Amino acid sequence: MAFDPLESARSVTCPALLLVGNAAQGGMLPSADATVLAESLPDCVRIDFPGIGHQIHATEPATYLRNVINFLDSLPS
Repeated sequence: MAFDPLESARSVTCPALLLVGNAAQGGMLPSADATVLAESLPDCVRIDFPGIGHQIHATEPATYLRNVINFLDSLPS
C-alpha cells in the first residue's frame, strides 16, 4: 500500500497551520502544491511568505512568531 499524503491530510481532525515559503527561494512546496495540500486539510490556515524560502523562522523570526501565536490564539480553549 502506497503512502498518499493528500489522503492523510484529509484525515487530519485538528486545525492546521501551513506556512508557505517561496519555492524559488528554497521553500519546500511550490504554490500550486501548497494549494492542493491546504484544500485537502479540513481546517487549514495558509500563510504565504513570498520573500522567504525554507527557513521562515530563521529569516523572519518576529513575523513567524506573530503568525504562529495568532494561529494558536485563534484556537478554541
